[in-house]
Order: sequence, then structure tokens, then C-alpha cells
Amino acid sequence: MEKLTDYIKRVPNFLSSQECKEIVQFLAEEGEWRKNEFYHPYTNTTSTRETEDESYMCNDFTPYNSLIIEKLYFEIVQYQVFAKTEKVWGAWEGYSPIRFNRYEKGQNMQKHVDHITSIFDGDRKGIPTITLLMAFNDDYEGGALRMFSGEDVYLEEGELIIFPSNFLYPHEVATVTGGTRYTGVSWVY
Repeated sequence: MEKLTDYIKRVPNFLSSQECKEIVQFLAEEGEWRKNEFYHPYTNTTSTRETEDESYMCNDFTPYNSLIIEKLYFEIVQYQVFAKTEKVWGAWEGYSPIRFNRYEKGQNMQKHVDHITSIFDGDRKGIPTITLLMAFNDDYEGGALRMFSGEDVYLEEGELIIFPSNFLYPHEVATVTGGTRYTGVSWVY
């Protein structure tokens, strides 16, 4: 019998330590950050939470977007084999540009699912089916990825975690208690 955890795949060393250090340095020095935004489909509006404990996001194209995107293609194909879904999903349309996230001391992300529509701007059409979450550093305290089981997952520098984007996989980021946590996310649709 299959379990929900059977569809979570961790890929250590997806990015090298050097690549991660360069990405973090670039994001720290040149990233244009804004409060994390949430799309509300019923009102067709986007808003932020008015609390200080919410994370920041950066959608700017960076020189690292292409590097990461090229590496993700291979992992998506491998994930379909791993999850035995090649016959279920068959083909997929693509995957979104990387959205970079920054969590400073005292910040978190509330429980949510990634079955979102806000990444679709007219050129891309669909719904996310797979979440691809990358850790660019691990020199911070707290900030665990808390999956549906309540288990804390501590991602290592350069690690990629892949899981379905639907309602069966709610997740959150626990409060960072020291340092700054940098991650990137892309969604297959």
C-alpha cells in the first residue's frame, strides 16, 4: 500500500556548495525583496499579511535562474519515474521561473498548499502538480520545513525536495530563530 510519504523525494547536492554560496551572496546584495504575496481567487486580488513574521520573496530574474532551471528538468523527469507517475501525468507543460524566498529571524510561512493559480499570467496556463523546493543555505537556526505529518524536515545546503502540490501535502516553514534562510521554489504544471 502506498503512503503519502512515498511521493516525497529528497535530492541531496542538487546544487554545489559553491553555487549556493554565489546565489546567497547575489540575493543578499542585489535581490529586490518584497513581502510574500498571496493570491485570492474569489476576489482576484493579491495581498500580503500585515504581520512582521511573514517571509519575503524575490521574483527577479537572476543569473542563477537559468542554471537552476536547466538542472530541474532532469530532476522532474527522474521524479516521475520515482513516483511511478509517468502514465498518470504523461506530459507536462513546463515549470515556473524560480521564486526566491528569504526568512529572517522571527519570520515564518504559515501552513498552506501549493495548488495555486497566481503563477499563471496568461502565457502559462494550468495548475501546479509538483513543488520543487531548493535550499541555498543551512547556516541558520529554526526554519524547518514542517510537512503534513508534523515532522520537521531540515534541508541541507544545496538540497532539493520534491512533492505534489495538492491539498494532501500542506506544509509550513517554522519560525527562523537565528540567521537568514534562503530557498527557491518552482512548480511543474
